[in-house]
Amino acid sequence: MNPLAQTVVVAAVVAVCFAYAAWTLMPLAWRNAAAALLRRVPGLGHWRALQPKAQAGCGGCDGDCAPAAPKDAAPVKFYRRISK
Repeated sequence: MNPLAQTVVVAAVVAVCFAYAAWTLMPLAWRNAAAALLRRVPGLGHWRALQPKAQAGCGGCDGDCAPAAPKDAAPVKFYRRISK
C-alpha cells in the first residue's frame, strides 16, 4: 500500500475515533446543540437520528444517571454544635 494512502487511512480512523470520543464525553447541553446544528445541514438525513440519542442520559453515559440508593441506607442526621 502506498505510504500516502496509509497516512490518509490512519488520519481518517483517528478522526472518527476522536469524533466518537468527543461525542460520548461531551456534556448533554453541548451534545444537544451539536445535534441541532447537524440537523440543519441539508443532505445529512442520517445525522437527524442523533437528536433523540443526544437527549438520553445526563452527559457521557447512556444509562440512568440517578444513583440508586442502597437498601440499607440510613438517613443523614445533622446535629447543631453547642458553643461554650
